[in-house]
Amino acid sequence: MTERDQTPVRVAMVGVGRITDLHASGYATDDRVELAAVCDINEESARARAEEWGVGKVFTDYAEVLADPELDAVEICTPSRLHADQTVLAAEAGKHVSVQKPMALTIPDAQRMVAACERAGVVFKVCENYVFYPPLMKARELIDAGAIGTVLNVGMRMVGAASGGWPIAAEAWQWRLEEAKLAGGPQTFDHGHHMYSSGWYLGGEIDVIHAWINHIDPVVDSPATIQWNYAGGVSQGSVQFLMCPDLEMPSPYYSNDEWYEVVGTKGILWVNQCTSHVRTDLPPVCLYTGGDVEGFEVEGDWREGFHGALRNFVDAIRGEAPPLLSGEEGITILAYDLAAQRSHQLERPVYVEELFSARPNAVYARRRRQALKARRPPRRGLLDLLLGSDDRFARQCVELTEGNAERFAREAVSEWTAVLCVDAQGDGGGQWTFRFDRGTMEIEQRLDPDAELTVHVPAGTWAAILLGRKKVETAFLQGKLQVDGKPETALPLRKAFGL
Repeated sequence: MTERDQTPVRVAMVGVGRITDLHASGYATDDRVELAAVCDINEESARARAEEWGVGKVFTDYAEVLADPELDAVEICTPSRLHADQTVLAAEAGKHVSVQKPMALTIPDAQRMVAACERAGVVFKVCENYVFYPPLMKARELIDAGAIGTVLNVGMRMVGAASGGWPIAAEAWQWRLEEAKLAGGPQTFDHGHHMYSSGWYLGGEIDVIHAWINHIDPVVDSPATIQWNYAGGVSQGSVQFLMCPDLEMPSPYYSNDEWYEVVGTKGILWVNQCTSHVRTDLPPVCLYTGGDVEGFEVEGDWREGFHGALRNFVDAIRGEAPPLLSGEEGITILAYDLAAQRSHQLERPVYVEELFSARPNAVYARRRRQALKARRPPRRGLLDLLLGSDDRFARQCVELTEGNAERFAREAVSEWTAVLCVDAQGDGGGQWTFRFDRGTMEIEQRLDPDAELTVHVPAGTWAAILLGRKKVETAFLQGKLQVDGKPETALPLRKAFGL
């Protein structure tokens, strides 16, 4: 280990509001980092925090923080509208940056932040604690292991209460309400970032979002329901935001809690607690795949997500792991956040792609036409009408399957390794093993018992899929396609063969 590796990363906390209690405790648990300074425009608050946390340096001028050569990084916990300028200045001063979510209020500001840090060669991270919350990490681990098969739906619910939890200073609500006029409300935009991050973390990239946002008063954006389709498949997700003015929440943090349900092709996952501890009779994570429900006792304290996020910041500075959320990932989640607000304003679905276009309405019109065309049944000839079955394609099954070598797009899957089998059943069928290894493919006329995935399908249906006459999802929903193994290993097949 070098002398530099032994020297703690020296961080300045910029902004000392309520949430920084969890940032400070996270740094206190990691010997590789030192919380060396605090900065806040309120000198009294800054000095009180410095004394509480045992910090030696106190600043009220952000420029002085950036000019201090003894500081390596800044943890920006100021209102979101200040993040862009503060990040750019930190990058120009050569400081690594971790910034509270949401990273900005607009996509251009977010892009400006990422570009500045790339130019300066400093680490940039959006501090999103939910993707480091141990129960959600356990759920992701189970999904990646194929415990519930292919994810079909990610459902989430956030419930807030008028009492319980931390006391929040009035000025903390004031800046949130000011930002709500520019971007979105405190539930669906500010807290919404956590929920969209969780939906992305558990289910993947989101393509299109539809939001319905009501208000129980002029301020609180609740009840609200946000729904979406994930990209590249039939999977969906949703989150409900609810504020209960007559409810008390037993929380050591904010007066709300969140619950998650992930449904897959062969199982269901539940995450039963998050910010609060309402469901104390249940394990933090439960799994059902038939038979008894299995519980997993993992650390359920919400603060652990902050500790994990801040350890990741130190890892990234030391070159030991990429930042999560990275700048590009932070822009992606911000786009989901803003797409929900845009959907509510326009009273229509919003494609995330719209947020990155100078002509968003043109993007919507094009995507809408494509969606309507995809729903239209294909034109059917007389033989189709008379026969109406995939069986008529069975005679082409062998030729089409073995002809896959000619349509194999090796450059599209140059890093993919997998062993997949196809059991095409019935007249005209056969059995094949496909071996993919970093842009190469081999085909054998047999089934490999050690394959990661085996597809069982009628020969005619398999041929119809290869001909583009039937979608894999349709065959699956019709019960004509069954799989053994890990379905997620086959996802690159679309790129490999243009399915």
